[in-house]
Order: sequence, then C-alpha cells, then structure tokens
Amino acid sequence: MRHGERSDFAGHTVIRKEDPALSPNGHIQAYQTGEFLKKFFRTNQISNYIIYSSPLVRAIQTASEVSKALGAPSVTLHNGICDQFDIYGSPLGLKGIELFSRDESTFYDLYLPESNVKLKNKEPDDEPRDSIRISEEFIDKMKDSEVQAIVAVSHWDAVKNFSDHYQADDEYRPMPNCAVSCLEVDLDEDFKELIMDRQVLYK
Repeated sequence: MRHGERSDFAGHTVIRKEDPALSPNGHIQAYQTGEFLKKFFRTNQISNYIIYSSPLVRAIQTASEVSKALGAPSVTLHNGICDQFDIYGSPLGLKGIELFSRDESTFYDLYLPESNVKLKNKEPDDEPRDSIRISEEFIDKMKDSEVQAIVAVSHWDAVKNFSDHYQADDEYRPMPNCAVSCLEVDLDEDFKELIMDRQVLYK
C-alpha cells in the first residue's frame, strides 16, 4: 500500500522536503482505506495480521490511521520497505529521517499526537532491499506462523514493483495516494494471484 497524500505535495505547489508528514487529506485517505480493509478482513475471516510501515513519517502516519480503523494496537517498522534511503547522507541514509533524529516522545507529539498506536522495532537494523524479495519473505513468514495477512505501507516504487511483478500484463496504471495492491496466496498450493492492483479504496 502506498502512503496518503504528502503535505508538501498538497494543492498546486510542490515543495520537496526530506521526510514530510501527511496532509490533512492524506490522513482521511488513510483512515478510510483502513475502514475498507476492516470490512475486507471481516468478509474473508481474517483476524490475525501484521501491519508494517516504512520508517518515513508519511508512511508511519498512514499505517497509524489504518491501524486505528482496524483497531490494531501496533505498527511494526521495516526499514527494508523504504525505497528512499539513497537521498540521505549516512550509510543507511537514516540521519534525514525524523524518527531516527528525534527522541520518541517528541516524535509522537509532532506526528502521532492523537494516536494510541505503538511503534515496534524502532532501531535502524534493516537494509533497504528489493520489494519483491521482501514480499516473498512476508509470504514465508505467513507459512511459518498463524498470520493470515500482512499490510505493508510503503512508497510509490515499492508498490509499483510489487504490482508489476505479480500482474499478468504490461498495461500502465496510475499510482494514486493510498493505492492498494493485494496478493492472494494459497500457502498449500503455492498459488498467487493479484486481486487488487493499485486500487483506491477511500471515498
């Protein structure tokens, strides 16, 4: 899933910032997407799931809104699903990321003031990696546990690469805010089918 609308891309003016927060509209997009996922999970009898997020603010806020809608207590950070480490300066590119440049309470006050969601795995210990490889690792994780679904909040490139890899055609598709691509997996039959491709699930 892609994050919601960035605050620096909102409106007609684009002012790039290293690690921008969501716009007010981005928060709404994310929460409404979470509401849809709640219905989707209920319909498909999914009760055991994990929510992962890139460590960038806009992804964390998106995951927090989704978690709030789902009633989930936590978001697990996964540095490997962040495609933008290379625009920063340190070896893992962490110095420009708000989460790793502020203490935890300040970060919550600034970016998650009304959220009860707890962030897990806040240490920068995962290298950024290929999104397809990570998706296969997620599938392996489901095979070895009782996890029924994984929600990963990431960025344009990761969602595009995931969708392009698992879809059957080369047709161009846009990448709107909070675009959701969903892979259905039969762990026993090793069957995989992309059942949502960059879909918008908010109103």
